[in-house]
Amino acid sequence: MTSLSIRIPFHCFFDKHYFPNTKNIHLKLPRAVTIIESNKFSGKSDLAKSFVVSSKIQTPWGTTYKQGVSHKVHLLVSEFKSLTEPIDRVKRLLYYGEMLAPFDESARLPENRVKGCTTQVWVDARIDKNGKVRFRADSDSEISKGFCSCLIWVMDGADPKEVVGVTAEELVELNVGVHGKVQSIVNTWQNVLISMRNKTAALVEERQVHQLRPLRFSSLLFSSDEI
Repeated sequence: MTSLSIRIPFHCFFDKHYFPNTKNIHLKLPRAVTIIESNKFSGKSDLAKSFVVSSKIQTPWGTTYKQGVSHKVHLLVSEFKSLTEPIDRVKRLLYYGEMLAPFDESARLPENRVKGCTTQVWVDARIDKNGKVRFRADSDSEISKGFCSCLIWVMDGADPKEVVGVTAEELVELNVGVHGKVQSIVNTWQNVLISMRNKTAALVEERQVHQLRPLRFSSLLFSSDEI
């Protein structure tokens, strides 16, 4: 391998526990990309390890979040920067779209529809017992599913403060144009990001209200000596 080659491992994509749809993927990757399987990854240089991108695009609801959002943003941006041809970026998004876990039909509610998208996109969110935000998403557009997959990998399992702090400017490298529909595609992933941030903020506010209710109720209680 020459020094110009880019090594981007996708080893966790082969884990059926994380990605049940992996066997259905048939993607022709760019020539510069070399797939490194997990059993060959140990002992690689720090440079190679820094490109462990999208290894957990869709993490299970019960997993522990190990990497910070800012670090994952850096990895994702680095990956897309390495793909200089727009068609290669589109192919990568299609690949990640296939990785997205099935979306619960019961979550296809009007309140989960992402506003402002030319395609149908749904985003569902909750806060787990550890106080981390967990996301699920789906779309009737394969490219939009790819964007959702990337954003979920970045923010699923993160602290709410990290999620609401992610800006569109940080992810500008995800801008992918195809067949002259640049702006509509950019609007899609930005609207998904806004939806994920808004849902997170709403969940935090709701949680704070529930935590304050017992305190408010207890302030209305009187002891026998006060009656």
